[in-house]
Amino acid sequence: MRKLTGKNAGNSPVGTVLIVPFVVQIFAAVGIVGYLSFKNGQKAVKNLAYQLMEEVSDRIENHVQEYL
Repeated sequence: MRKLTGKNAGNSPVGTVLIVPFVVQIFAAVGIVGYLSFKNGQKAVKNLAYQLMEEVSDRIENHVQEYL
């Protein structure tokens, strides 16, 4: 059995073997949530900028029509 698992398999503490996968999962989950939040924030800002651009464009058009 030692040949299959490697010669240092018996030297690793059980705590490390149990904790490391959970820590990796936590970091992965935090990274994914952070990435999705960032992308959603970018989308919201882009949408708001588009709405603001449309509103400013409409106001400018109204002022030009009143001027003419």
